Amino acid sequence: MNADSDEVIGELLPGTTLYLDQLPSINVVAEASEEVESVEFSLNNQAFSVENVPPYALAGDTSGDYKAWTPSVGNYLITARAFSEDKTQGDAGLPFSIAISVVVGSSGSTTTSTTTMTTTTSASLVTQSGDFNALRGDFLSLHYDHAPDKDDGHSAAADRTILETDFNCSFLGNQMLAVGGTYGRNKGQYNSNSEAVMDVVWGSCGAGWLDAHNNWMQVRSQLYQRWKAVITSGAHVWVKEGGQSNLTAEVVRLLRAEGLDTIAKVHTVQHSNWNEQQTHSSELNYVKANTDYIRIKDANAYLNKRCPCSNEIESFVETARNHPVFGTSWTSAFDYYDPNNRVDFSDTGELMWILGLGNGDVPRANYMGIDILEFGQQYLN
Repeated sequence: MNADSDEVIGELLPGTTLYLDQLPSINVVAEASEEVESVEFSLNNQAFSVENVPPYALAGDTSGDYKAWTPSVGNYLITARAFSEDKTQGDAGLPFSIAISVVVGSSGSTTTSTTTMTTTTSASLVTQSGDFNALRGDFLSLHYDHAPDKDDGHSAAADRTILETDFNCSFLGNQMLAVGGTYGRNKGQYNSNSEAVMDVVWGSCGAGWLDAHNNWMQVRSQLYQRWKAVITSGAHVWVKEGGQSNLTAEVVRLLRAEGLDTIAKVHTVQHSNWNEQQTHSSELNYVKANTDYIRIKDANAYLNKRCPCSNEIESFVETARNHPVFGTSWTSAFDYYDPNNRVDFSDTGELMWILGLGNGDVPRANYMGIDILEFGQQYLN
């Protein structure tokens, strides 16, 4: 919205770049249904303003005369959340977020619009196990649904063990993100106790994790920004899809609206029929069509052992709990999902494929990573 003329400039799209040299006085207005009585705005996750009467404007207005929002150079996450009563009372709607950038300079327009999408064909890709290139700046997006099975707790501990061992804390802080709550149809079966495990596993060594269950729109925007930066730098994004593909689909849509080639640069690795079945079909089809979708052999075949366990598996559990570096992570995971029932980090098979662990020189359908005992020997002894 042009705050000088009170005229509409256009729709603010995800990833919009605003150029200071051409920027008039602006305001941002949230369109809302008749049931809405107030809207809360936040800027970069900090409370910014509350509007109790329409139009609901970020910087406010006086009877439709818009006040100006004057951003400085930087990146902004603008979030609006509607409420059914004044002063953010009553029923709250889902937050809606838009990520934008403000830069010095000028362009042909003060805002960007949807650009022509660049495409390539999946058949042209030669992606193989182990093509992940950390030196190129490739990025890992580790997704866990935590709904309903608790094996994701074991997988998180295994993933952390592999990545810190094979790379370092700098890699964990800069070239990966873990995301919890990446569910689909199984949303109602989410295990909130998993959050304590994620805190322990990803809460140190420069790592971190995003809580999609409690902050879906915010996490979508954060992933969009990270993936976009990776792709525009010439590197690749690798999604360890330890759950459903709904969130991946939403992020990819934002990237393709920018004209980014997600088929060549976003690699989605999935091992489970169940995960696919629990993804809404429209979202799964979109990810298959618009990323390099890599379906590998179900890793439950070698990374899932139901107990009572063999002496070797019991020894693995003891070694993992007492490991001087990773013992805290494994203990949290085992407290969450009792290894006396089973030891299962089958979703880690996807990370193994990405990094080239196991027999990666075979067709995807026949791929097998290292099994539980081999994992223990390589990473815990």
